[in-house]
Amino acid sequence: MKQTELEYVIEKYGRDIYSFCCYLTKSRQEADDLYQDTFLKVMESPKLQSGYDDMKNMLLSVSVNLWKDKKRKFACRCRRIHGKADYRQY
Repeated sequence: MKQTELEYVIEKYGRDIYSFCCYLTKSRQEADDLYQDTFLKVMESPKLQSGYDDMKNMLLSVSVNLWKDKKRKFACRCRRIHGKADYRQY
């Protein structure tokens, strides 16, 4: 994805994606990170760029998957450190 294409996508969908990231994370700081990671992942992966007809749905899917991965990794670390399976209490 070229810089001009990225700028267009951010201009068109950025506000919606950021709002969705805020909804998922319930935290502005984590939403900022997730938002940036979403666009970085799309830029780095030509397969993602060409595999979807609807750019907004693709961006939302990438956001959800990145967030799920982060929560899964956090849960795994909590289990290793604390020996507990329920990470929601942390």
